[in-house]
Amino acid sequence: MDWIGSKIHSKTDRIQPISIENHFKNIIRFTELQKNPLKSKNIDLITEARKLLPELNMVILDQSGYCIYFPISLDTYLKIKNRDIDENQLDSRDLINYKNHDNPVFYCQSTT
Repeated sequence: MDWIGSKIHSKTDRIQPISIENHFKNIIRFTELQKNPLKSKNIDLITEARKLLPELNMVILDQSGYCIYFPISLDTYLKIKNRDIDENQLDSRDLINYKNHDNPVFYCQSTT
């Protein structure tokens, strides 16, 4: 996952890892403000994604929102793409350890 870190050239204290205590309330608040029923508000899903991809699941502390990356299988992505399931139907069982898969998908849910 060094490829993502190598693209960030500026250092700032505004970028922090997602933490349960500080950020989940705001993630849910931003998601609800968007009034998009497809966005997930599943805390277990976000918690598991944070564990699997801590280097990508960071927050930028300003008013723009959050991006959460879910490592999922290609099959799960195709279900979303083909509208067999909606984004908000993902749960922690849909997440994968990307290191054990040949074609993982890093699905981004943005609240920006």
